[in-house]
Amino acid sequence: ENQISATNSSAASNLLTEALSTKGHTTLDLAGKIIENDRYNMLEGLVREFKSNTLIGRGITGQLILNSNHLKSIPDDLLSNCLPNVQVISMTDNRFAELPTSLQTSCSRTVKQLLLEKNHLTTESLEQATWFQSISLPSSLSSPWFLQRITHLNLSSNRLTSFPIDTSSNCHCFPALEVLNLLNNRINTVHDWKRLPESLTVLDLSENLIEDI
Repeated sequence: ENQISATNSSAASNLLTEALSTKGHTTLDLAGKIIENDRYNMLEGLVREFKSNTLIGRGITGQLILNSNHLKSIPDDLLSNCLPNVQVISMTDNRFAELPTSLQTSCSRTVKQLLLEKNHLTTESLEQATWFQSISLPSSLSSPWFLQRITHLNLSSNRLTSFPIDTSSNCHCFPALEVLNLLNNRINTVHDWKRLPESLTVLDLSENLIEDI
C-alpha cells in the first residue's frame, strides 16, 4: 500500500511539473494530460501536492486548463482550496453534465473567465447550480464569486434550451459580464433577458433554434 501511495505521489508530482512547464509557472496546463483510466485519482494527487506546498497553488495566477480530458467531475478541493488566485478556468471539450461542485463553492474572487464549451451541460443542470439560484444573503456578504467578477462566460456547444436567469431577483445576473457565448446550443426562445448587465458587449446566440426575438 505504501508503495502504491508513493507511486501515485510521484506520478502527481511529475504531472504537476509537466503542467507548469508548458506555459510558465503561472498557468497550470493539464490539457489532454490526464490518463484515461485514472483521471480522478490523478487530480486528487494534484490536490495533495498543492496542499503540501500551498505556495505553488497560490502562484498560479493565470490559467487552469483542463481541456480535452473527458472529465465528468473534478475534486471539490481543486478550486476551493488549492488555486485561490487563478484568473481563467478552461474546461473545454470534456463531459461535464453539471457544474462541478468545486466551481460552485470556490471562495476565489479572481476568476474573470470561465470557459465550458463543448460539454454536456443542460438548462436543467444550470438551474440546479447554486450560482443560478436566488439566495438571500446578509448585506455584509456578496453573492457567489463569479457572479461578481466574471467578465467572460463561454457555454457554447452544450445542450442548453435557454439561459436560466432569475427574473424575480432585483439584482443583475453576472454584474461584470462582458461576453456571453451561447453559440451552438438548442435555444429556441429568448425570455426576459433584462437582468443581464449593462456591461455586456457581446451576446452570441448564433447556431441555435431561435426564430423570433
